[in-house]
Amino acid sequence: NYLIYLSRLEPGKGLFDTLYIMRLVKKVNDSVKLMLVGDFKDLKTKEKFLRLAEKFHVKDRIIYAGRVDEKTKFGLLSRARALVFPTHVDNFPLVILESLTVGTPVLTYDIPGPREAYRDIEGVHFVQEFDFDQMAQEIKRLLEGKELNDSATYNEKTLKFVRDHTNKELFKKNILEQISSFL
Repeated sequence: NYLIYLSRLEPGKGLFDTLYIMRLVKKVNDSVKLMLVGDFKDLKTKEKFLRLAEKFHVKDRIIYAGRVDEKTKFGLLSRARALVFPTHVDNFPLVILESLTVGTPVLTYDIPGPREAYRDIEGVHFVQEFDFDQMAQEIKRLLEGKELNDSATYNEKTLKFVRDHTNKELFKKNILEQISSFL
């Protein structure tokens, strides 16, 4: 029962936004956690993040996985309820494509890069930049099993998009690994 944030851990990628979001999510779901996967930009950013997590009373909701290998990354991503990626700076975030590859829905800000790249993909849900309430509401709907579901990420249009934008052999390998993990 976790959400995942997968990126370089830095402000431009929405790192601190995740704390504001989790503070709101905590009010509606007392058990969901946020897994951070990646390296902190620097020690100062890490210390500031931990202080703010403590101040917001969400430090116990954060799981820090650090940098992981590709196999572990896709395993963690495939088991997450959603990728929470409140980026402010990306043009074509590959992490969104990776998330779609393993069938995990995505929540991201409605900024030009991601919107242009992924606007017609059902598994990607956009919220206004800095609208922490809206992001928390989307997460709440997901956790309640509303709106965001497998049919959103495993439909023909999304699968075609993924096939067209990834290495076909890697895509097949990831899908087969995910299918075998459910058997």
